[in-house]
Amino acid sequence: MEKVLKAQYENEPIKILGMEIDCAVLEDETRVLSRRGVNRALQITEGGGARDLPRFLYLKALKPFISAELRVRVSEPIQYKTLDGNTAYGTPAEAMAEICQVWVAAQKLAL
Repeated sequence: MEKVLKAQYENEPIKILGMEIDCAVLEDETRVLSRRGVNRALQITEGGGARDLPRFLYLKALKPFISAELRVRVSEPIQYKTLDGNTAYGTPAEAMAEICQVWVAAQKLAL
């Protein structure tokens, strides 16, 4: 059984193009973005069901732009405990640039 890491600290949400995304630094120094926060920022409703990708990359129009490397990096959420003791699921913060590139590429194709 894997140890669930605790947030060492949580910053103010990261602001990107007017969007706010919750973030944390875990006790092993891993920087994560809250999956729920990314969904909220991208205005994606939460939904249940098993998926191989987080909800913010599960949209059919995005699939052609998701590299195999990104798919591997974000397929398993990082479970952690927030400072107030709640369970949260994160995505590695360094993957955000590539996630944004996926959305931009899909948007360009749609225009």
